[in-house]
Amino acid sequence: MFADIGAPLCPLLFATDAQGTNDIDAGGYDIVARPAPPPLVRAVFERGSQVGLTVARLNGDQSGLRRPDKSSAPTVPFTLLPRELFDLDAWFVLDHGRWRHPDHVTSGESRGVIKLLDIVTRGVAFHRLRLLSLQDNRPTSGAMTKGRSPSAPLNYLMRRKTARALASAMRLGLPWAESIKMPADESSRINAQ
Repeated sequence: MFADIGAPLCPLLFATDAQGTNDIDAGGYDIVARPAPPPLVRAVFERGSQVGLTVARLNGDQSGLRRPDKSSAPTVPFTLLPRELFDLDAWFVLDHGRWRHPDHVTSGESRGVIKLLDIVTRGVAFHRLRLLSLQDNRPTSGAMTKGRSPSAPLNYLMRRKTARALASAMRLGLPWAESIKMPADESSRINAQ
């Protein structure tokens, strides 16, 4: 086993999302991709692990504060990824579907990442690359980046992710973005029955 430090970045950017269990079914998932110029891919790679913090929501709402008149420490996260990344017209759907069994949304988000890896590891062109896939679930992004979790179901999914990554000599980065900006959000709700 070796670490390919100089592995190139994949010219495609990905995003996965999952819908949790609802009144209709067990939820669904979506995988989208977009071709991106090298400067955008590099910017996502370099800024992907950084998160900004503010005291108000992006719309200026401070309703979560106990005392809005008193200054407080910033705790509301926001992404530092480039705005052009979130042009929804540039993204296309690779795969989407409905889950057969209900589970926690974090497990569903992680299973979406596994489905992405199942798709890209089939193509030899993706082997020995560094892939980036947007994630709007911070526990999934953090656990997959760290490689472990205190949750047994998530640890099982981490092992599946690691097996696919090792088999294809692939590195997967999961930069976090707010759900409202997530390009995979809409199609994870397709065909809810």
